[in-house]
Amino acid sequence: MTERPSAGVRRALSLLVGIGLLTAVVWRLGLTTFLQALGELPLGVLPLAVAIGAVPPVCYAWRWRRILELADQPISLVDALRVTVAATTANYLVPAFGWAPAKIVLARRWLRMGVTQTVPSVVLEQLIDLTVLAVLAGSGLVLIGKLPIPLRSGTFAVFAAVVVAVVLLLGVLGSVVRRGRLTGMRRMLSVSWLFVATMLGDPLVWSATAGRWAAELFVLGLLAALSGLQIGWAGLIVLLAVPALAGALVPIPGGIGIREASGVAIAAWLGIDPAVAGAILVWHRAVTLLGLAGVGVVSAVAGEARP
Repeated sequence: MTERPSAGVRRALSLLVGIGLLTAVVWRLGLTTFLQALGELPLGVLPLAVAIGAVPPVCYAWRWRRILELADQPISLVDALRVTVAATTANYLVPAFGWAPAKIVLARRWLRMGVTQTVPSVVLEQLIDLTVLAVLAGSGLVLIGKLPIPLRSGTFAVFAAVVVAVVLLLGVLGSVVRRGRLTGMRRMLSVSWLFVATMLGDPLVWSATAGRWAAELFVLGLLAALSGLQIGWAGLIVLLAVPALAGALVPIPGGIGIREASGVAIAAWLGIDPAVAGAILVWHRAVTLLGLAGVGVVSAVAGEARP
């Protein structure tokens, strides 16, 4: 009977797969062509791009803090930043969704928060972001005409009826759970209901989510414009959302290689320069990581300065 590889070995193997995929993408594009595309970006704009790249982790931490506040578990923004930055960094060491257990462990160690307090919040965060990315990807594809959907009144009526039915169903199930029935489904139903109620009812969660993805889109658009990539807003949305969605779902740490490979494939599909698109995605990753590092330094100093 063969032994299963340890978690550390599996993480290392998945990371090697991602690096190998990224190497294959660069090889397919041509190393010289890819390096030339990387070098076309004016370095003087990087401080501005990094400053904008610091916005997503701040919005991310602010949203998590608000979700916990709605669940009667208030924490300070500095603590939310510290945990968010550390968990996001850990995402590059573990497969997809690995930031979630890291966040739970760090919240317990640093903030003395129990698992039952943090699990619903991180599940909710992932559901929100996956939903936003799916909507963005679908909207971008519709706008560029690659996935035409007839915009008839009947389409909207059916969609509205489905949304209302889901909300009512979750409401009824939530009521049943509160009366002590279906106890085995209590956690799943409460998380589902919290997801719907939060998404539809809290403007601060919406604002933080919109701020995060707007900043990501703005950084990508800035890099695309400076690199001379001929792409409209619809294509830019697809170039942001589809690779991010693929990177979030494929079990490779940080989505390394997956995001770049899917972005290059999308660029070829849209008829734009794949080498420039790949270079932009690499710069986008670098800029957002530098922004994350900056936020991490500031939050660490602020945490140490507190009495």
